[in-house]
This record gives sequence, structure tokens and C-alpha cells, in this order.
Amino acid sequence: MTQPKPATVARIYHYLLGGTHYFPADRTVAEALLTLHPDTARLARANRAFLNRAVGYLAGRGVRRFLDIGCGLPAHPNVHDITDTLTDDSRVVYVDVDPVAVSQYQELLDKHPRASAIYGDLTHPHAILNHPQTRRMLTPGEPIAVLLTAVLHHLPDHNVY
Repeated sequence: MTQPKPATVARIYHYLLGGTHYFPADRTVAEALLTLHPDTARLARANRAFLNRAVGYLAGRGVRRFLDIGCGLPAHPNVHDITDTLTDDSRVVYVDVDPVAVSQYQELLDKHPRASAIYGDLTHPHAILNHPQTRRMLTPGEPIAVLLTAVLHHLPDHNVY
């Protein structure tokens, strides 16, 4: 017998954004959250809109390298969608601890030459920065926007430095 999939932050957030890639446990948790805090979905959409504005602002001012840690599941527009409309030389690395999120991005980016997705944990930044994909995509010495949108509050206090 197959065990039910446990809820994950990435899929709950995707549900709140109106996405379709979630399991029953994710929907159950999201609906319980909405019962307690009815504005949660609106806040998730506002957070996503902020991410889009911030990326557009940075790309418009010459930043061409983006490291999106805690990217969650793909939700259009993604960081590379925004940068691709503004420049033809940007590079994006998506990072998440949820293997489903990483595999969905890898599938989405299969033929994209300037974006990739890796499995990584925010609490292990050296592993993220030394990952071969990160080293290939992000050039040291160039400005790199590190995006930590809606992720830091998930860290236990003892992990915050």
C-alpha cells in the first residue's frame, strides 16, 4: 500500500497561488490555514507579485545573475520568464529542498540554456554555491541577486545567524 504524500511548504504555497501541483495533504493544510487566516492566499499572491517586481527592477538596473533559494514549484511568471523579457544574457539558478519542486523546474528548463534548478538546503550555503550548476551559471565577481522570498521564516530560530 502506498503511503500518502505528506504536505510540503512548496506545494501548499503553490495551492495558495491557485496552482494545480499539490497532493491532498497540501490542500488539507492550506484549507486549514485559510480557515485560521483567510488572507493567506492574497498574501501569497502579493508576495509573488513582489518577487516579480523585484526581479524586474534588478534586471532593469543591470543585474544579470539570480540565485532563487527556496524557489518552490514553478509558478508563471518565474524568475527566468521575467529576465528573459528584459535581457538575453541573464542566468538563473533555482534552489529548493523539495525534490518535486526541483524536478518540476528541471523539466521546465530542460532546453533553457540560461536557467537551471538544483536540490539545495538554505542552511548549507557552501553546498549551494559550490554546486557545479551554480558555478557554471553564476560568474564570481558579477553582481548576483540572492532571492530568499518567503523562505527565511521557515528556518528554526537556532538556524538563523
